[in-house]
Amino acid sequence: MSQAAPGGPAKKDKKDVVDPKKIPRMKSTDMNAEMNEFCKQVVQEGIQGKTIDKDIAVHIKKAMEQKYQGSWHCIVGQHFSASVTHETKHMALFNIGKLNFLVFKSKE
Repeated sequence: MSQAAPGGPAKKDKKDVVDPKKIPRMKSTDMNAEMNEFCKQVVQEGIQGKTIDKDIAVHIKKAMEQKYQGSWHCIVGQHFSASVTHETKHMALFNIGKLNFLVFKSKE
């Protein structure tokens, strides 16, 4: 079970860490195939060796901004709700095991 350090993010126990070899399961996307594949690849890279959701999200955000420019956002966690406005053809929601990922580009 995850434990939060006082004032800090929750760290995952080894059993909570997501296996980066698992294939992401797409829940919803409007990205084109190339962008979608890049996003899934970046997510799999991001979960390698990282146990804090925020660190994974930062990795994904930076990679998407570097390749596709603009303001990208990433939400990572086992449980979350979101209501966002995003640029058309720039959103993906998927999971790997228990961990969910929402990646989207905001409108300028």
